[in-house]
Amino acid sequence: MQGEQTGKITLPGGDVVWNLNGKWDAYIEYRGIWSQYRPVSTNVTIRQEGFLFEVVLDSEMIFFRKGSVVARGELNTAGIKKFDAYSLSGTVNMKGRIMDNGNKIVFDDGYRIRTTYTRR
Repeated sequence: MQGEQTGKITLPGGDVVWNLNGKWDAYIEYRGIWSQYRPVSTNVTIRQEGFLFEVVLDSEMIFFRKGSVVARGELNTAGIKKFDAYSLSGTVNMKGRIMDNGNKIVFDDGYRIRTTYTRR
């Protein structure tokens, strides 16, 4: 990966995608059938290699240990192509939107959970 410019990187094949690598604050909101859970704030690291990225916990959470991969995703040149978050009840497929010049990402499954990542 080369040529960082305004939050984007050029991959070896010439595709330009968002650069998500780095430390992020995460705010997780639960809704609908999961609304009995309180919102959670935590810190994560996003590790990206090419189009693929994973979200790793920087600190303990009630159900996950520090260093756990809690989500994986895939980018395309338009933004988020795919994002799967992991929960005790299985994988949650979510849609994602990158905003603020790559410094904020919102993932939402539409009815149970919304996670907002803000770059630190």
